[in-house]
Formats: sequence, structure tokens, C-alpha cells
Amino acid sequence: MKQVITIYVPAQTNRLRYIFDLIFSEQLGLDYVLTSDVQAYTQCAGYKFSYSKEKIDDGLFFEAHPILFETNIKPQKVDKVEYKNCIGIFECAPESEFPFDMFASAFYLLSRYEEYLPHHVDQYKRFGASNSVAYHFRFLRQPMVNYYIELLKETLLNRMPELVFKVHKFEFIPTYDIDNAYKHKGRGLIRNILSAGKQLLTFKLGELAEKIKVLFFRQKDPFDTYAKLDRLHKKYNLYPIYFFLINRGKNSNDTNISYRKSLFKDLVKSTKEKYEMGIHPSFYSNSNVLELKRELSIINGYSGKNITKSRQHFLKVKFPDTYQNLIELGITEDYTMGYSSRPGFRTSYCHAHYWYDLSKDCTTNLRLFPFAFMDATFKYYKLYKSEKIRERLYDLYHETKRFGGVFICVFHNDILAEERFSKIYESFLMETN
Repeated sequence: MKQVITIYVPAQTNRLRYIFDLIFSEQLGLDYVLTSDVQAYTQCAGYKFSYSKEKIDDGLFFEAHPILFETNIKPQKVDKVEYKNCIGIFECAPESEFPFDMFASAFYLLSRYEEYLPHHVDQYKRFGASNSVAYHFRFLRQPMVNYYIELLKETLLNRMPELVFKVHKFEFIPTYDIDNAYKHKGRGLIRNILSAGKQLLTFKLGELAEKIKVLFFRQKDPFDTYAKLDRLHKKYNLYPIYFFLINRGKNSNDTNISYRKSLFKDLVKSTKEKYEMGIHPSFYSNSNVLELKRELSIINGYSGKNITKSRQHFLKVKFPDTYQNLIELGITEDYTMGYSSRPGFRTSYCHAHYWYDLSKDCTTNLRLFPFAFMDATFKYYKLYKSEKIRERLYDLYHETKRFGGVFICVFHNDILAEERFSKIYESFLMETN
């Protein structure tokens, strides 16, 4: 027998359908129908509940916050509401099944509503982790939307024990950002001469000797970790995604070797034969859609296929512009949703989900794949020593696994060239496979 839940709502909106599709269709595997007819709802003899401002009958009742019935974007009052193992952000009256509106809370977190509002930005004009409600209410390292859904499952089963829910299979996807394909090779004569001069003047003789050995005596470039990663992928049956930065020399934050170098072209071509690939849009292209189009055209040419995956360099996302630009150019999957400065779940969710464009008030076809851990967070923000990094990595892994989520990590070939990060990564793979 088909399991269909009838839900009474005072009005049917795009926001409402988005969050109900995600929770009931995608997560729980249940069909649902919405009705705004009170009489039809009260006469319904099947599975049902009401989501409204006031309780209708003796059935399940979830008090509705106005945000899902609005179409504008405005500051919202958020409260820290603790209930069982959840933290909600929109408080409800006592007669509601939960003391917070889980549907509105989930929508606020998943849509990144707070990133559309006025906020402080860091030196790279990014929304920082410390600005987020998840950071302030101390659940950044928990995929809180998944906690909401588990609570809802428990509540529905108490009233509707015949329900059968969808089972999700855990998946681990390692991803690599190729910001600097090589340390010395492919840098060009002038850049290497300037670099050597600086190393000599600052008495960094070890680095200078390394450069000479790589350029003149065929020593392996330190950032050339690709063969080692190949072995790990084969050993642990991994299916990674590589994101390549196309450097056209437009911004000092884009430091990869030139896209014109045959060394770079060959690396892209050899990678596409073995793995999934995406574009790593440059810092410069984040505010220039024409530049992004050029970069996409270049990597499409090198790879021989249309690239549909993306992750922004420096994780620069400006809502809604960045994602609207990606959609315009045919990108269907984005892997940017995570923070540079803190590990954790930026969308408070450990599964892929469609991006909801608040500015147009509609669901898009751009699917977001949030990540929870990035090596650069610990290298550049100096957060923890090695043991603490391992602890964070394992905690996030197990948080994702408990919900059958998709655990995505971000690594960089140049950071994995460092012994401590290489050891952390290898030991993690060994212990979790």
C-alpha cells in the first residue's frame, strides 16, 4: 500500500514545497500531498498532520513560523531552542509537537538565508563561520537538519507505526583542489629566478637547493603527489574528484602555473582518464562571469568534455550571484559549501541538496555537495596540533556516517606534500576502510 501523508497548510508556497520535498521525498522516502482545505483535512482518515499557526484537530500539529509563507528576505528573530538532542532556531508555542519549528529552521539553514542578510566579511569578502547561527549556538560540527529529520521520524512512527522510511547508504568522496600543480616545475624562467633570489637573500638555502635539484637534476617536484594519491585510491577503492584552477594571471591570489604550460595540460588530460573532474573557478572570476566562461572553456577543451562540477577558489560565494553565474554556464554540481576557518557543516546537512535561490524564490537545478573537513583550515588558521586534527576528522566522519550521509573532504596536493598532513590522511584512510 502506498504511504501518503496528507499535510494541512494555510497556503502553498515554493519554500514550503522545497523543504517538504527534501525532508519527505528525498530523506524519508514518503509521498505527501498538501491541502489548504480544512474540511478535506479533518475528514482524511489516512496519515496526516497539520502545519499551521493554530491547531486544527487532535492529530499531529506543528506550529508554523511565517518564514515559509513569505517571499521576501528580511532579518529574522532566531532563538536557541534545545529539545532532546536538537537545537532549533524558531521557537513554538507549547501545544506544538516540538518547541521549535523544524521545517522553518531547516529551510533557514539549508538556504543559507543568513548569508543574504547584511553581515561582516573577512579580508576576502567572505561570510565567515563565526557569523553563522550554527557557530553561535554551537552546532557547527553537527548536521543539525539531519537531527531534525531523525526526531521527525521518531514522532511519525509513534503515531503511524506502519510507515517505512528510506535507508541511505553512507558515501565517502575525497576531493582535491589543484591550486598549485607544481612547486618549481612550470613556473617559468623569470619567476624561478626571482624566487631563487629571494631565497638566497633570506638564507632559505634548503629551499633554493630543492629548486635547483628539481629544475636541473630531475628530482621529483614536492607538489607532485599525484602518483601517491593514485596508489591510495586503488588500495582503498576510492572515487575522488579533482578541481583544477585555471590561472590566467588576473589576480595575485591565483598562483597556479599558467594554463598554457604543456605540463598543466598534460596533468589535466591524464587526470580525466582516471577520475571525475571539476573546475576550481579563480579568485578573479568570482566577480566576473565572462572570465569564468573563459576558464570553463579552457578546461573543457583540455579535458575533452563539458565540466559540470565546480568549487570556488578560496571558497568565495556571494549569494545569489556566484551560483546564478554557475547555473548560467551549465554547472549542475557545486562543492563549495564549507568554511575556510572552521571544520563543520555549513548548511547543517550531510547530504547533497538542491540550491534554493531566495532572490528568485525558487528551487534551482544546481545541486550542492557540502564538505565538512578541509586540510587548509588547519594549515593556515593554525587551529590544532596533529592529534586534534585527527579527532576533528574522525568526529565529522562518524557524524556523517550515522545518518548515511555523504562525507566530503577537501585536500590540496601541495598541503599533502607535507609529512604531517600526509600521515593524517593515510592513517584516516587505513582506519576507516
